[in-house]
Amino acid sequence: MNAYFGGTAIEIDPAVWGFGYGDKTIKGSGCRGGRLWMSRMAQLIASGRVAPEKLITHRYHGMDKIPEAMDLFLNHDQTLIKPVIYND
Repeated sequence: MNAYFGGTAIEIDPAVWGFGYGDKTIKGSGCRGGRLWMSRMAQLIASGRVAPEKLITHRYHGMDKIPEAMDLFLNHDQTLIKPVIYND
């Protein structure tokens, strides 16, 4: 998810999104189209028509990799589509 600037919480079933069962906060910015666009994208993912994991081009393991991932993003590496940092 990228962004939600509304004033109310969006309920997300943790099991569906794979976040486990702890309290999670999703924050971000730069979501073109707002709530309607995000709702449509979530429906496409839920129906299996879009597989977001196929967009991941760079995988980092551990929060200590954040500077490396940000460097890649800030330097506009042409191979970058979506980096993911796993907190494991």
